[in-house]
Amino acid sequence: MRVLVDARESYRNKTGIGTVARNLCLRLGRQSGYVCLPADYQLREPASSLYRSLPRLLLNLVRHVLWKQLYLPAKMLTTGAHVLFCPDPVGPLWTQGKVVVTVHDLIFFRYPKEVNRWWGLYWRTVLPLCLRRADSIIAISEATKQQLNSILGIRQEKVTVAYDGYDSQLFYRIADIEALRFVHAKYKLPERFILFVGSIERRRNIETLLRAVAYLRDKQGLTLPIVIAGGRTNHASHLESVILEQGLQDQVVWLGYVPDEDLPLLYNVATMYVYPSIAEGFGLTMLEAMACGCPVICSNVDSLPEVAGEACILLSPTDTEGFAGAIRRVWMDTTLAQTMREKGLAQAQRFSWENMAEIVAHVCEEI
Repeated sequence: MRVLVDARESYRNKTGIGTVARNLCLRLGRQSGYVCLPADYQLREPASSLYRSLPRLLLNLVRHVLWKQLYLPAKMLTTGAHVLFCPDPVGPLWTQGKVVVTVHDLIFFRYPKEVNRWWGLYWRTVLPLCLRRADSIIAISEATKQQLNSILGIRQEKVTVAYDGYDSQLFYRIADIEALRFVHAKYKLPERFILFVGSIERRRNIETLLRAVAYLRDKQGLTLPIVIAGGRTNHASHLESVILEQGLQDQVVWLGYVPDEDLPLLYNVATMYVYPSIAEGFGLTMLEAMACGCPVICSNVDSLPEVAGEACILLSPTDTEGFAGAIRRVWMDTTLAQTMREKGLAQAQRFSWENMAEIVAHVCEEI
């Protein structure tokens, strides 16, 4: 069997789908018969900022279409490959051989105003065609699998769930006091703080976190620092206006993109991790936080309860006062925080990139 693996997403995105693609390509590329394209994908450094001007967005769209619909089918023909695996949802509409694609979420359909207009139009037009053409589909959660059926009418038997994973060699409970002191000093972090990690997108609903912290300050006299780590996007300017409106300038620390080697240290020194997302395909950063022993408070939507298990506090993403109350409890109650750490560490053990790659390989062999 010869399988081509589309590795382009591994360097188009620093986080999200890019993280999934890099980890799957790395593991599948080691197996006999699997070939990643382009071959030098590991040498290509993805941009740390997700901000894109309109001309850049349109150029990226054209490149994406040419790669998917012309280059990959041509490589299937010239190499005689039996299967093409895409770690993202878009595959060729016509090609020789079988096609397996990966669906992370259906946010483009469910929340069209939350995404870029041009990319949203492209995905809503092309994705249904690609999914019907695909011979098999990987969904990264049961919630996504159900949405594929309810929104796009994809048959359940065509979809296999393969959860995202995390790198256990990178994300774990760190006991090295000097390393923890180093990250505090490097980023000038408060002694205790609330952490958010992820691209600064509207659907991540950071605004609820900001308003919850402002509520605790105004109603209960608690001044809690927030540290935000993630690549800036076109939505960042709106968040800055919310911070000014709520008078949180002295409580919010913007770190921008944080290198992979520093991220586990951030999770380890944070008092808690708060993730109020309104729509999520998986929730990779909350899994990483749990693997590092950081208590997690998150939304109760989509796949997040699947990832959280019984380890996290789950709330409606619109419940600002609920988030405020949960944040106060974890901040004040050390026994609760320790219990959440222990449950989170145990829950994280259920997920790994090796498991995901094994399921993907099995699907490729099966078709």
